[in-house]
Amino acid sequence: MSEEIVKNDANVVYGVLCYIGILVLVPFLAEKNKDEYLKCHIRQGLGILVLYIICSIIGNILNTGILVLLVFILALLGIINAVKKKVAGVPLIGGYFDKIFDSFVK
Repeated sequence: MSEEIVKNDANVVYGVLCYIGILVLVPFLAEKNKDEYLKCHIRQGLGILVLYIICSIIGNILNTGILVLLVFILALLGIINAVKKKVAGVPLIGGYFDKIFDSFVK
């Protein structure tokens, strides 16, 4: 994906919220007219939330927190993209999130 100029600064705040756990539901439910920037970050945020839940369960079983730390780093990279107003997925697995949640985020 490429850079895109964001016309609405509120979308940047929504973009950052997408990477803070369950707060991804705020822009998902609140914003009716989503531009491509916001749709991208909502898909990425939903993917990171699901990944966090899965890694938390596995981490509890294995008694380690390293998986959750890796998800946290991915969330930070997503926040950096949102602040820079980039329409870009998180490294390595962002493309999968786009494919999985594409039909879910309209």
